[in-house]
Amino acid sequence: MLKEYQYKNFNIKYFAEIDSTNSYLLNQGRLNLAHEFEVAIADIQNQGRGRKNRKWQSYNENLQFSLLLKPKVKIIEISQLSILAVLALGEIIEELASSLNKEVEISYKWPNDLLLDSKKVAGILIENSIKNDQLHFVVIGMGVNLAKSPSSTIFPATNLKDLSLEINKIQFLERLLDKFKLFYNSWQDFGFANFRKLWLKKAYKVGQEIELTIDDKKIVGIFSDIDDLGSMILQQQEKIRSISFAEVL
Repeated sequence: MLKEYQYKNFNIKYFAEIDSTNSYLLNQGRLNLAHEFEVAIADIQNQGRGRKNRKWQSYNENLQFSLLLKPKVKIIEISQLSILAVLALGEIIEELASSLNKEVEISYKWPNDLLLDSKKVAGILIENSIKNDQLHFVVIGMGVNLAKSPSSTIFPATNLKDLSLEINKIQFLERLLDKFKLFYNSWQDFGFANFRKLWLKKAYKVGQEIELTIDDKKIVGIFSDIDDLGSMILQQQEKIRSISFAEVL
């Protein structure tokens, strides 16, 4: 570990290299060695992963970190945290662009990606621990392409530096933690409804025909909405489906 320090409510552990920040916090949480708002950040993750256990390419120049939370919510509501996290990321990048007099087109790709000019700049992975049929804790992993774009991605990628939005890694992290904490508190106090509306305003391909893969099977329909749990509402002719897990192509 390079260093450990306190930033407001967050206890931050900074590693030069680690297998996975998500795995680290999952292990710490299960051993009751991590409190809420524990953060693990690493310059390099050797076994970083995305959804469907895909390998996450990490670069020293980018931001990859995980955050442990203990929300007092139902297990089925945990997926809403992806919406909160991507909204926090979007607002931080919008504020950065505004401060530099730059314009970027932000959109939110269901269920957990942030796009800039229709290219992926950040992704989120949520994992949780259940104890006695109750939520024990949640770990949110976030990867943000600050200065390098991974090459082996299904969806085209970009990074902030290429869009003239350069920022120090730790400065970006701390701004993001501040923003997310505001959203997290509001979510627990007032619920998901307002975040759902905010997300839909910039949702990628909402109201359009999209192609999805579910268990390697392709399906097509109109992306009409997300529901109160953050699931996609897909309209297929006269049939309406609620989809919790899928890959938008």
